Amino acid sequence: MKDMRDPAAQREILVRIGRLSRGDQPRWGKMTVEQMICHLTDGYRAVLAGRNLDRVKFWIPRPLLKWIALRLPLRWPKGVRAPWEIAAGLGGTPPVDFEHDRAELVRSLNDFCEREPPRGCIHPLFGKMSSRDWMCWAYLHADHHLRQFGR
Repeated sequence: MKDMRDPAAQREILVRIGRLSRGDQPRWGKMTVEQMICHLTDGYRAVLAGRNLDRVKFWIPRPLLKWIALRLPLRWPKGVRAPWEIAAGLGGTPPVDFEHDRAELVRSLNDFCEREPPRGCIHPLFGKMSSRDWMCWAYLHADHHLRQFGR
């Protein structure tokens, strides 16, 4: 499974972010490409700040869900709700300028890859996470939303 500890995985995601354009349309969901960029940025920043976002309810027990999502080579399902604090149109950062927002995403992703997520930060869906878990999540979350926009 790819994760952001691997410089090749980091480069892959950064290249895919660089390929995004203002006109990209979602293959699923309601977010615009601009909102998706801000959503990813908000997610990385929340973890680095040690913010525990509101828990998201799911029918699978958290430890099993985390293991499935982060360890099995399955694509994440579409339509899982984000915590309101980072959800587009709710508590998430609204887009300002495409290029500025993309640069902020790149900056926050680089920060995430360079720093260890704080201990005790709880994922809203998966619960307690190790450093390895966070690095897997960082890759898979970006991959999921980049595929949403055909990247």
